[in-house]
Amino acid sequence: MRPTFAAASLVLAIYCGAANVFAQQTLDQASAPTIPRFALVIGNTSYSSPSVKVLNNPGKDADRVAARLSALGFDTILLKDVDHIAMLSAIAELRHRRVQRALSQHPYVRPTVVVFFSGHGFDVGSVAYLAGTDLTQEHSTQTSVHVDGIIDELARVSSLLVIVDACRYIVDRTPPMEQGAPLEDLSASTDGSESLAAASPAFSKTNLFEDRRRDSESYMIAYAVKRGMGASDGSKKTPNNSPYTTALLRNLGMRTETIDDEIAHTAIDLRDLIDTQAPAKDGILIGRIYLRQPAPAHAQEKMKSEWQMVQDAQPSDADPASIESAVKAYLAYYPESPYAQMASVWLEQRGSTQ
Repeated sequence: MRPTFAAASLVLAIYCGAANVFAQQTLDQASAPTIPRFALVIGNTSYSSPSVKVLNNPGKDADRVAARLSALGFDTILLKDVDHIAMLSAIAELRHRRVQRALSQHPYVRPTVVVFFSGHGFDVGSVAYLAGTDLTQEHSTQTSVHVDGIIDELARVSSLLVIVDACRYIVDRTPPMEQGAPLEDLSASTDGSESLAAASPAFSKTNLFEDRRRDSESYMIAYAVKRGMGASDGSKKTPNNSPYTTALLRNLGMRTETIDDEIAHTAIDLRDLIDTQAPAKDGILIGRIYLRQPAPAHAQEKMKSEWQMVQDAQPSDADPASIESAVKAYLAYYPESPYAQMASVWLEQRGSTQ
């Protein structure tokens, strides 16, 4: 089998210390289209109305999720403690500038978009609302963003994942707190165990079903709780993040698996963290969508052969500094390689002996 041009470049990197040449030349050969990837991450902790409970962890939830998505290559907008106008503006920015620009440049490549929200939330009828920091009891829906609006704005032009880490107490009237308990009471439970019937007389069992579907759109909504339940802001097991975000981060882009599988595994992990909170999901993504992109078969073979070349070049006759440069170049270009962990361990061991 003839060595590839990239493989020849790797040999040059090993023996001449030109790892940057290897990285650039192999990068220039990439032929697969790049899928544009965008994310909007919102964490609302402090609310302006004194009647609305201040939360502990949404800002920290947002920080960690944004960092994870950025590491996965998403062009990420991070917002913390913002009102509903800023939330709507960010969604418009995402749709009409970033996604639209990507579509104009690559009209046949559907972008992947993730919207994450952690903060106060509630349901009115069959619609879930995400509360801005300007939330008030008198104008609750007017100071919140409804999830259906996000779907309508983005699901036709992208493969969309919306993650909602918020309560979903159901109220059938607007403003939703007229017949129920005040907002601070509705979100007072930190373990998600408070019953909706006790919290709000406006509760209706007829609304407990995820009933809206859009056959022409590609989207999935991952909810931290089913309709009618409260979401925990933190627990003894997860003091620094909500249980759902903790479970999510165990799976979000950690393996090469579809978004459907990651959300399913998140639900399993959530069960180990809190037994009073049951997640839900809605919608269907068209095709197999990944947060961590899998490598095609030919690329996997290249990863294997070029890692073998790095290993073969480690006898004492090779310059250790050049080998280290080659390993770093390998990791930079093949972060998804099954040999990436071995390469990282090799660098750590080398660092500990210097």
